[in-house]
Amino acid sequence: MRRALILTWKLVLSLFISVSAVYLLLALAALTAGLTQYRKNEITQEERMARLREEFYPGYVSGGEQRFASFDLSAALADGIRLNEFSFLATHNSYQPRAAWPYRLLLRAVSLIPGVPVDGRLSGFAMDGLTEQLEHGIRSLELDVEAVETDGSLSFLVTHFLLDNRSSCQDFGTALEELKLWSEHNPSHLPLIILIEPKEIKGRSEGCGPSTQTARFSWTG
Repeated sequence: MRRALILTWKLVLSLFISVSAVYLLLALAALTAGLTQYRKNEITQEERMARLREEFYPGYVSGGEQRFASFDLSAALADGIRLNEFSFLATHNSYQPRAAWPYRLLLRAVSLIPGVPVDGRLSGFAMDGLTEQLEHGIRSLELDVEAVETDGSLSFLVTHFLLDNRSSCQDFGTALEELKLWSEHNPSHLPLIILIEPKEIKGRSEGCGPSTQTARFSWTG
């Protein structure tokens, strides 16, 4: 009986160590992917802006706002409808495409732990780019903005957190430029509501993490 009990405990301990090792490996893989993701986000955003300027907007024709309204929008505007008198579509974490595979696997694995309030279905969460969302009628966007301090200079990043930091518009200034570009090509659009969730200021070592370039932007009109 004692021998069987010892054998059972050994099997349980072995299983616990194996499962813990799997979780640890997934966490390390997600961390590694996160550390390299910042530069990938920069490249993706640069390429995206180039495509918008060189391919998307040349010859672009605005479809107007009426296509998204269930009522006569022109008549309502003429009657002086107010912003709080109609509803529109909005998105949360509007900057976030599908997470890298290590984090998706980690999220699913954590969701299997009893009592942990994590929904594994979140691993499939993904948003289109800002311009695509606006083109589909979204008029309220939410951006998480983190300030990173390097040698006294601040850069502003649109990102979630290290393990889940894929972003279609990582540089905040460039993200606003993308929104401005769409606005200029849709001069009669309804007001855009941009919700900013500010994050804490973080420092970083040279050569790691996001770019040190300070975001500079202006939006008039």
